[in-house]
Amino acid sequence: HEKRFTIQKHTPLRKLLTKYCVHIGHNHFAFKVDGEPIKLDDTAEKLGLMNLCRIEAICLKPPD
Repeated sequence: HEKRFTIQKHTPLRKLLTKYCVHIGHNHFAFKVDGEPIKLDDTAEKLGLMNLCRIEAICLKPPD
């Protein structure tokens, strides 16, 4: 399931990850970029993310 979001480079990724969870209707996910876990206070700039970078969402617990 692919969803595209836009975020400014200085905005904590917490905002984007929260939007994804709301969109999916489930909040038990881990998020990674290039196999490395994302911290909620990370920013696109800090992680070196460019346009159209992919963030992987791993479901930790299936929805009820």
